[in-house]
Amino acid sequence: MANMFEVYKNYSNLYDELINHEDYNNNLFQFLNNEICWDNRVVCEFGIGTGRVTRNYIDKIHKAYVFDNSEHMINKAK
Repeated sequence: MANMFEVYKNYSNLYDELINHEDYNNNLFQFLNNEICWDNRVVCEFGIGTGRVTRNYIDKIHKAYVFDNSEHMINKAK
């Protein structure tokens, strides 16, 4: 069985599917949109992973600088 580092490095599709089921009530989206004004902001996000959080604000901001130590995850986020 793959450990968490192997999953993160090599299995972005499975990882994305897993984390997208964590918040089945969409609480993260509601919180991010109710508590933060994203309008025309510049955002810096570290540990972007597959972009699950980024997808909540990307259409509202001016620019995003996003980082992750896994090229595999960044490619999935694109």
